[in-house]
Amino acid sequence: MPAPTASLGTRRVIRRRVIVLTAAAALAAWMPATSHAQFGKLVKKATDKAAPASNKATGPAPTFDDNTIELGPEQVDKVISGLTAERRILVGSGQDGVQALVKRRDAASTQVSEIDKTHDKDDQTYQKTSSQVESCRSEAISASQSAHQKDAQAKAMSDPAFQQKYMQAAQAMAAANARGDTAAVRKMQLQLAQSVYPYAKDDTAAADAKCGKPVVEPAWRTQRDALIKLQNALTDSIRATQDAAATTGAKTSGLTATQYATARERVETYVGRKKVNQSISGFSQKEMDALGAKASDLQQLLDDISKANLT
Repeated sequence: MPAPTASLGTRRVIRRRVIVLTAAAALAAWMPATSHAQFGKLVKKATDKAAPASNKATGPAPTFDDNTIELGPEQVDKVISGLTAERRILVGSGQDGVQALVKRRDAASTQVSEIDKTHDKDDQTYQKTSSQVESCRSEAISASQSAHQKDAQAKAMSDPAFQQKYMQAAQAMAAANARGDTAAVRKMQLQLAQSVYPYAKDDTAAADAKCGKPVVEPAWRTQRDALIKLQNALTDSIRATQDAAATTGAKTSGLTATQYATARERVETYVGRKKVNQSISGFSQKEMDALGAKASDLQQLLDDISKANLT
């Protein structure tokens, strides 16, 4: 049985479509690069003029409960209050805003890098010399201590005056420790150690004579260590400021921490999709109306917070 054939009218329609598509392809191939670019601009212009996404609710809204609240006008205003408090803390004033802290931290980091680059060979020399001297001194002092250890033990066992002094010191340390006076405890421990082992100065002098005194740390290395400490402290301050902003935002909103965090995330989703003209789902119509009425304020707050929070 022969295969069915298309009607004459259908064949004419198909033929016209093929001709149009072929002509369009030939035109695209013939067009110069500048025409392609102009054509692309026209397409982009047409896209930019596309109608904004509807503010009508699409898809099912979430199930609202104690943690996920419906964002009506009152709740949106509460979120705005929280975001405003966050922005105030993150932006700060003077040297306490996140960006001011980041600027100071980055400046300290740059200085550390410059010192490392300038004194790379100096640091290698310092590390090597310091390690050799410290190793020699450790061995020398250890040898001296071994030589004097028996004398120290004999004195502790045979000297009644020393034993009495030791008992008194132990009682005094216990009393100082009970009242929380750690400075007094450390002082008495040092005094007792000197009494038990009075050869420390002699051991140190012997190490100095044999190995030389400990290598003094160069000024540039001291400066670098101070800058690293400052860098770490500023990083801690940045995190503390961010934590304070989040906590204060939730508290200012009047919502619970979980309610605020969830609402804030949903607001970010709404604003983000609206900004790029994407369809928005997962909201009730009441929420769409309330968020739409304050969309400009919400976007400005979130943009400010994002810029202030860059680290």
